[in-house]
Amino acid sequence: MSVEAKLDAQAKEAAAKYHVEIHTIATDLSKPEAAQIIYDTCQKKDWLPDVIINNAGFGGQGDFARERTMDQDLSMIAVNV
Repeated sequence: MSVEAKLDAQAKEAAAKYHVEIHTIATDLSKPEAAQIIYDTCQKKDWLPDVIINNAGFGGQGDFARERTMDQDLSMIAVNV
């Protein structure tokens, strides 16, 4: 099951449980253009969100100096910050 399919399934479950309207946008938040993609999607679909939930984040494992790459850590920082 794709990430987008999992996200949509969780949204459907939460919408039914809490009687709210939920829209999802699956995008890689580590990419610099992610915020623009989210904004453009909302504009295109004429969504005016009351609440935005960004439940993204990840951590790294392994020896910082020996087992992790700079790209891995920069992606983690971009998402978590």
